[in-house]
Amino acid sequence: MANEGLPAEWEALSHSARVRKAVEVGRQSRSDAAAARLLREWRTGGFTQRLLAAYAGHGSRDSAALLALAADPSRTIAGIALSVLCDASDDNALLATIRELPPRRVARPLTRLRRVRPDVIDRFITERVAAGDAVAWPLVPLGSAAVLEQHFATAAERGGDTFWRRLAAIHPADAAAEIVARLAAATSPDGLLFAAARSVVAVLSDREPEAALTVVAALRRHVPLATIPLEALVARRPVILADLVLGASEPATANFQRVAHKLDVPRIVGLFRRGAGHLGDPGWWLARLPAGDRDAVYRELAPAWTAADGVVAVTILRRLPVATRQAEARRVVALPALATRPLQRLVFVGLLPWDEARAAAKPWLAHPEAENRAAALVALCEAARFAPARLTEFLELLTVRKHEQDPVRLAFLGALATLPPGRWKAEHLPALARVIRDALDAGDLSTGSVAALGRLVFTLLPFQPVWAAEQLAEVTRDRGYPGWTGRALTAEDVRRIAPTLTPIAEAWLDRENEGRVVSLASTVGRWLPDWPELVGFLERLIRTGRDYTAAGAMALIAQHVRAERERVITAALARDESWALQPSVMNFLHTRRQDLLTPFLGQRAYAGRFSTGKVRHVLPLAAGFFRWTDSQQETFAGSLAELSEPPSRKKDAQVTWDVLFAVRRLPALPAIGPERLVRLAGDARPAVQETAVRALGRFDARQGIPELLDALGDARARWAVYALRQALNDLPPTRVLEVMRGVPLAKVTVAKEAVRLAGEFGGTAALGWFAELHRQDLHRDVRGAVLRALWDHLDHSEAWAILDESVASPDPGVVIGLARIQVDRASAAARDRVADLFLRLLEYPEPTVRVAVLGRLAAQPVPDPRRGLLAAVLAKLASAIPDERTAGLSAALAGATDADAAAFAAAFTRLLPQRRELGSSVANFAAVTRALGPRLLEVRSAVLAAVEADPAVVSLHVRLAAARLAAEPYAQWVLKLVGTARWHAATQTAAFDALCETGRPAEALDRAEAVWASHPDPAVRWLALRVLVRTSSTQGWGDDRRDRLQRYRDDPSPLVADEAALTFPPEPPPPAAN
Repeated sequence: MANEGLPAEWEALSHSARVRKAVEVGRQSRSDAAAARLLREWRTGGFTQRLLAAYAGHGSRDSAALLALAADPSRTIAGIALSVLCDASDDNALLATIRELPPRRVARPLTRLRRVRPDVIDRFITERVAAGDAVAWPLVPLGSAAVLEQHFATAAERGGDTFWRRLAAIHPADAAAEIVARLAAATSPDGLLFAAARSVVAVLSDREPEAALTVVAALRRHVPLATIPLEALVARRPVILADLVLGASEPATANFQRVAHKLDVPRIVGLFRRGAGHLGDPGWWLARLPAGDRDAVYRELAPAWTAADGVVAVTILRRLPVATRQAEARRVVALPALATRPLQRLVFVGLLPWDEARAAAKPWLAHPEAENRAAALVALCEAARFAPARLTEFLELLTVRKHEQDPVRLAFLGALATLPPGRWKAEHLPALARVIRDALDAGDLSTGSVAALGRLVFTLLPFQPVWAAEQLAEVTRDRGYPGWTGRALTAEDVRRIAPTLTPIAEAWLDRENEGRVVSLASTVGRWLPDWPELVGFLERLIRTGRDYTAAGAMALIAQHVRAERERVITAALARDESWALQPSVMNFLHTRRQDLLTPFLGQRAYAGRFSTGKVRHVLPLAAGFFRWTDSQQETFAGSLAELSEPPSRKKDAQVTWDVLFAVRRLPALPAIGPERLVRLAGDARPAVQETAVRALGRFDARQGIPELLDALGDARARWAVYALRQALNDLPPTRVLEVMRGVPLAKVTVAKEAVRLAGEFGGTAALGWFAELHRQDLHRDVRGAVLRALWDHLDHSEAWAILDESVASPDPGVVIGLARIQVDRASAAARDRVADLFLRLLEYPEPTVRVAVLGRLAAQPVPDPRRGLLAAVLAKLASAIPDERTAGLSAALAGATDADAAAFAAAFTRLLPQRRELGSSVANFAAVTRALGPRLLEVRSAVLAAVEADPAVVSLHVRLAAARLAAEPYAQWVLKLVGTARWHAATQTAAFDALCETGRPAEALDRAEAVWASHPDPAVRWLALRVLVRTSSTQGWGDDRRDRLQRYRDDPSPLVADEAALTFPPEPPPPAAN
């Protein structure tokens, strides 16, 4: 609609100016009747008037007016009015507004008010609790200490994950203490408690790491350490976390790569022994250790870092202290495996002392292959890195080779650019300048080489500013600006290079090399204001440059030169209206100078450098139209509607993407009614019709709801029902339910989504409707949606009347949804009822339902004080269905304690005659329990004893023993089999495989090897040899392991000696092992 009530002088202002003036009018309205009358008129006017009336509340402090505006149909106006109310109204008015908010919109204003209006929060929470509204429980941590103490018990039970996260963020000490106390009191697994503890750890790790550590210590007694989020704690408390990982008898998920330099040598070595993944890339952290620590770490870990051919990664060797680095480089260079691989060998030549490196590289400097010459020069550059006194000699070598082809030049220039800039002294600069000059004089100099020159010069800019600025000018004058500098420029850098580069940039302009000026300005970026001459060149380009360079210059000024952008943009528009089509100008007008937008809203054509004037352009803007006046929005909507209309002639047909663009923009204009989009929702073009229907749900004031409801009765229903979600998600529950009750339910998709929306947004009032629906003959998908909608109402008897009856439904497609019920916001009584429901579902005839329930119990165990669920899931081990057996065992272990050992033993005893079921259950049991660390030891012992009663399945005994026992006790247990009928080839292989499958750290496997190494039975010694080879594959062949291998080679039994003789560690051994 037209903006009838907005004075003309207000139309001529930008949005921010209008808002400032509206606030001033608000102040005047306290004593000026005319101003007060104007605001009253605006509150009943169009969108812009009501919006300005809301902003005026900052000045008027009129709570009643703001209260009315907070109930405005427009989401934008209501949100702004609420924001103003938080600052400008009294507590009563603010509380009245918050009471009327939909549940989903309450948390944000309360969070904002927590420090400045605590009484409002307390009163609101108290009211909601008294009314029995579940929305109150997640909000309790926002209240005062008194409110928190009064309602803590119920809120902790019914507030879900949101409650615990808010509590940890606002009251970290209380959250940690409460979670620790609950974990200490827990006598059986509780998935919700464990999930809350993990959430508290995640929140506290950054805020209160000490408190988070106390929660971790309590939680790890119940769940595997690998399931606890530790990464943030690793960054905050690396030493404590390293000790935690090293002291644990189970795996942990923790990466110390970024903090390894904060650890001492024993911890670093220990973490590597536990698993190389804990430390990540050693090339990243090794250099940050003191030299002595680097040497000590390398002495310990060199065997593990040495590949089978004897090579250690150059990224590791270059980080070592001088003596170790050089000795290791000599060893690697001399390796037979590298004798025929010069390119790989020359990489290590660069780590030798200069004279040795020069001698080793000399044959390759004259090699006919360019890649070999390049590798030799790069190696010598690397040697000069460690011998700065030889830089002059190296530069002389480069000067002699001034005529090298560009691939070689690119390689050594890139290597020079990587040298630490502090290596370059004043005496090196003339020779380095000669190298740069020789490169610039080369006819085949590539853009890559120019970029390498730029990186080299820029690295020296902070250290040799005068020389670097001169060289940069040389490079820029000869080859253009080199582009990316290898690092972000600083303001000081810009001020240093500006005097020497300004004449060059001006010469570029004079020669019409405009792109170079834009490239230079792009690199300078946000420091353009520190180079006013360059800004002037960009303005010159905007006036006289070619189209694409002028557009680039305008974008740079708009982004980085804020003090001048308004002047530059308005001047450009005054000269040429087509500048409005450039994104930088268009967005500036859209966000800052809306008063200048009116001529460019698609109602007319205009000619210029970016437009021919033959067509009208519609600006490709997507959001933020609330800043426009009603008349501007109406004009733009007219242009969009015209663009989206069917063409009168075939040749005038628009591209479909352009049409759909226009359709999607219409609901983003908050001052525009739905009529145009409603018309398009009935368009004959399928793509336009679908897009329009989907867009109807996005109107600011939800004006599309009536048309969407109409569309539910025809072929458009499949789009309309999903569009309704956007329109209803922040309406009051009663209104949502009212709308949903009017939805025609003949179509399954429509009925299903309507039920979901009522369950999600309709509140407890929807329960009556669900009961009515339940009594009807519903499609299975709709009935499933009804059951899903009850999840948020588990504390109401009406919900349980439906749930209990549904358990007996003959349709598995309906019943299976019950297995996914979430109880994180339900009371303890409701959770008990859900547990009983699961128990009944475990007897459902359809196996997919039973497996779904078992999976739910495994993922989120529920308290089971009577152990009825445990007995039911253990019974599934005898199922003939593999997936049911697997899921049953997982559920049983997830809900078990050591007090359940007898129940597990009995279950496995019953399985002994059923070989297929026994084998799969034992395999699954071992796979799950070997990662549990010290938990469920009694259960594991009982199962092992039960299965050992059958001597015919010794391979299963072995698996269970490996999962139950530590490595050394397991090795002793295996020795009990020696000399019996159970000791045969299959048992021996199974014993080794079972030990390796446990994932024990290397030191544990070493202890097992020691138990077996001296046994008189050759087969046992063969096991020891295999364990040695296995650990050496990850930990390397240190002296001790080599000596043990030699003893196996000398073994009198061919079974052992043969395999040992054909096991080859890297040769020769690294010095670290001597």
